[in-house]
Amino acid sequence: MSFLPIILTASSPEVLERLILSAITVVLRRDVSLNRRLYVWLLGPDSKSSFFVKYALRPLTSALNKLLVAQDDLAPDPIRVSKISLALLDKWEIGGHVVPGVFTSLMEAVFEDPEPAVLSSTRALFDNMDPAVIWAELFSWIEVGRVAKLIWVVNTFNLREEEMLVKHIPQVLLHILCLLQHDRLQGTAWFVLARKLVQLIPVRAFTTSRGIDLGSDLADVEVNAFVGEYYRKINANLGIDAPLPESISGIYFHKHLLKLFRSVGESHGRIQENNTMEWIALLKDAAAIVPPLSEFDLSPLVGNLQELLKEPCDPQLLGPCIQTTIALVQHQHISKNTFQLSPALVDQAETQDTSILATFVHLLWRNLAPDRITRHVESVTYIWSFASLVSSGLIETLLANEVERTSASEEDNAQSCSRFAVLWKHSVDKSGTAAVLTKAMMLILRYLKAEETSPARINVERWLAGLGNGAHRYKHER
Repeated sequence: MSFLPIILTASSPEVLERLILSAITVVLRRDVSLNRRLYVWLLGPDSKSSFFVKYALRPLTSALNKLLVAQDDLAPDPIRVSKISLALLDKWEIGGHVVPGVFTSLMEAVFEDPEPAVLSSTRALFDNMDPAVIWAELFSWIEVGRVAKLIWVVNTFNLREEEMLVKHIPQVLLHILCLLQHDRLQGTAWFVLARKLVQLIPVRAFTTSRGIDLGSDLADVEVNAFVGEYYRKINANLGIDAPLPESISGIYFHKHLLKLFRSVGESHGRIQENNTMEWIALLKDAAAIVPPLSEFDLSPLVGNLQELLKEPCDPQLLGPCIQTTIALVQHQHISKNTFQLSPALVDQAETQDTSILATFVHLLWRNLAPDRITRHVESVTYIWSFASLVSSGLIETLLANEVERTSASEEDNAQSCSRFAVLWKHSVDKSGTAAVLTKAMMLILRYLKAEETSPARINVERWLAGLGNGAHRYKHER
């Protein structure tokens, strides 16, 4: 017969906590006989977890949580809590209830004081916990906004367990992105977390048909409701030998994720305008990880990005848009034909409105102005990055179009000469300069026929005088 009910009614809460904590440290001795008697005492004569939950769970959990805060002259002792919790996991009827009750407090204590010894003991506990229990607790952190601690967990602990990779991380990521899209989470840190989670996901997480399919309409509200209920079910079954509920299937996760990405930059969408940069950065990371789907062509993104880049636009947005578009093409989410122009449009002034590539070149050409010196090297690098996606002749034509388009006045001509000189300066060490720069150069050289005092002619002559070895290399390529 267990004397625990008698002790419970005869003792104050503080005395009971101290008594149970003293008794529970028996598990650290690794004495099988002592442990067996301890478990009999805690689980009662019929060895039922309901007895433990009724009489001992609250005082034991409270006692362990008190070890995690400084009291009187005693410092917090997360190592002791971790070791006791780890030992109790051998008896799931007890540890299954205790560990979730101390997990968050333990993690917060370690977050505040991540000494190597403390981290080591906490990692040992983390690695032996049921992944479903871990993510049920981490999910509760999302609901109260503990994003900094979530990022720390992703950076610090091992999340590469199979169940985490193919079940929990995908659906928690989808849940977070749906909340972000509907303004229910605030701050760029959530995007940092989302990017870290995306980078953990293996290809097999997108292809499994096992699990729940929430339907063809891909409603965000259904995702949020399902994931919340999923982890509530896990919490309700702690300490019980119950099957894990079915998670969202990989195929459904894949489709819904691409649907969210396809809406990035939509003028009528719900994605926050002040987080456009974060969405684009996330999309760039995801392009290399998320497999393409024929029924989820992301080409509408090109139009969205082009709208975002209409002047005036945030100058910091151009680089991420270029990087993301290139990544989408390279990983076959959108076709290379997205960058092509029809022959009828190549020489028209309206070209910049018909191709995302023409828009990119137009904005990069503007960045070559003398008063934008901090963007010169980056802009030339981006111009040359297109060479792996389209023909050099197309880039050559677009650059020549920019010279033609900005030739309405002597001042415009002088600006074109200055920009071309910058482009030449940072291109001489690259291969294929003749194939890219010839048309624009021939247009620039026309300004030598202008009057001697013409600013454009002066700029061309200054450029020619400083050519040096670059001219010899160009001549050799020709």
